[in-house]
Amino acid sequence: FHIPKSGGSTAKQYYGVCMHLVTASQNGVLYGHDQDEELQVVNIPPKSQQRFVNVDVSTRDGLQRASALGFGHANMAEVMFSP
Repeated sequence: FHIPKSGGSTAKQYYGVCMHLVTASQNGVLYGHDQDEELQVVNIPPKSQQRFVNVDVSTRDGLQRASALGFGHANMAEVMFSP
């Protein structure tokens, strides 16, 4: 779900690229990281400087997986984007 021109994409870029914060969003499961069996911080795309926790906090299934992996207590993400 995305509302055009609402600033969401700009905020994601600012915090992830400019501020270098570890982000939790739907991007964390790209490049097969939805199959990871433990939480980790990954670079997406692989050779970039953008760091994501390997969870998808934009869907119910993703939130359930994140919970099962202990995301809530892990203190890995510095910013989170979820609808």
